[in-house]
Amino acid sequence: MEPERHIEKLLRGYAEKRREESGAPLELHPATRRLLQGEVARRASRKSADSFFPALIAGLRRRAVLVSCFAVLVLIGTSLLMPVLSN
Repeated sequence: MEPERHIEKLLRGYAEKRREESGAPLELHPATRRLLQGEVARRASRKSADSFFPALIAGLRRRAVLVSCFAVLVLIGTSLLMPVLSN
């Protein structure tokens, strides 16, 4: 194991000093704590359950728009060039 560097000692000392100065941890009312925990649980479950498929559909939709725009441009170009090339 590497010996501890001087900066690490200083940082650890500063962190301990800040912890002591901050005092006791913040205490929330039980009703407030339940509301916050419920909101976090709702947001976390929504992200984990619905994160893959909407992202996949959004990515495919962007690509489909790009491909369709390219196809329209190619069709317009060929329709303009066909009369010239047929002569």
